[in-house]
Amino acid sequence: MFFENSNFYYDFRDFQTCCVHLNVHLKMRVSISVVLYQKTLSNNENPLAIRLTKDGKRKYLRLGISLLPQYWDNLKNKPKINCPNREYIEGVITEKLSKYQKQALEFQTISKEFSLTQLIAAVDKPMKSITVEKYLENIVERLTKEKRIGNAEHYKSLLKSLQKFTRLSQTLFVDIDSSFLNKYETFMREKGNKGNTISIKMRTLKATYNQAIKDNIIKKDYFPFNDYNVSKLKEETVKRAITKEDIQNILNFDVTTITKRPQSLIQFSKDLFLFSYFGCGINMVDMAYLKKENIISGRIAYRRQKTNKPISFLLNQYALDILKKYEQENSKYLFPILDNSVHITVEQQIE
Repeated sequence: MFFENSNFYYDFRDFQTCCVHLNVHLKMRVSISVVLYQKTLSNNENPLAIRLTKDGKRKYLRLGISLLPQYWDNLKNKPKINCPNREYIEGVITEKLSKYQKQALEFQTISKEFSLTQLIAAVDKPMKSITVEKYLENIVERLTKEKRIGNAEHYKSLLKSLQKFTRLSQTLFVDIDSSFLNKYETFMREKGNKGNTISIKMRTLKATYNQAIKDNIIKKDYFPFNDYNVSKLKEETVKRAITKEDIQNILNFDVTTITKRPQSLIQFSKDLFLFSYFGCGINMVDMAYLKKENIISGRIAYRRQKTNKPISFLLNQYALDILKKYEQENSKYLFPILDNSVHITVEQQIE
């Protein structure tokens, strides 16, 4: 007789099996039974497994036990009296059947629709128990403390969206399957969201799920994005470029010719645009956080607020002239966007 150490399940459908008719049929169309595979192992024994069937789908959870077919009693649904380790095998079968029957009945009691994957996960119990809502809140808090404001906003937006879609305070990661994702996509479209907006939220949710796997919140076997294509959501945008002639025209443009808006504000906007251009496309948020210590040996060296990726670029004369124009002795920032005395906390800086 052969006992396996591993405890895992296979999703095979067409195995010829000898079934022990310990079937428990629930109102939610789930069947739980013990099966003995006809497939013979190298030691001439056959493996025992619990078969879960629901809505035409099947999953097999191996018991880690195999035995010779002559030791299995198909009529009495248990090992024969002369079966080696009979009491142990019966105990394992009873324990496993009881767990799945109890969990399936619990789902039925609370009228919770469930998949076989969710049933297995509920019995196995994830290593850590935390709702999707709480996990996202923790991510937002961590990113905010790290001053990765852009990233934090993506997760905060996803959190608010999911709270409108479902009872997120009761949602676990195992509840997020391909059906959940398709319904969530439909929900967002009905709310008027475009493809790229939906794509961002789905990619953020995918990243959240991957991180939860790394944190041992959920097993990677339950990863739902293998059956859901996020890339289909992204819409192609028209490529936009600005010519050198356009940049030269902006450089030469005299803001005093515009009279409807404060000239100082227009000049500041022009300077920020040009500094971004000369600074390899540095964005507004990163410019706002630039400090005097970011200037190192004639270069700007900083970390992106969104990704924390280190960036460095050489300051040409145009960029140096712009920095000199806005230099302030009483401010640690290079541009008058954030104020030392006002924008103290991360929350104040965001506002």
